[in-house]
Amino acid sequence: MKNIIIFHELTENKGGANMKVADLSIDEFKELIGKVIEEKIRELVDPDYGLELREDFVHALENSIASEERVPFEDVKKDLD
Repeated sequence: MKNIIIFHELTENKGGANMKVADLSIDEFKELIGKVIEEKIRELVDPDYGLELREDFVHALENSIASEERVPFEDVKKDLD
């Protein structure tokens, strides 16, 4: 689905939905392939790429960042061992 969006972004100024890959210039086609490859690599490296965070998690994270309370690294490390 994302690949379709990338294709749409590249072609929206050249005919929109009726545009075909065959209508792209070599540079536009290279750009399309490059973006698709980049996206696939990101998905492989980070399986959560493109996903959105839940609103309650975002609020909890913002509150944590705004807080002055910090946990020392050594305490975190002990908890994980």
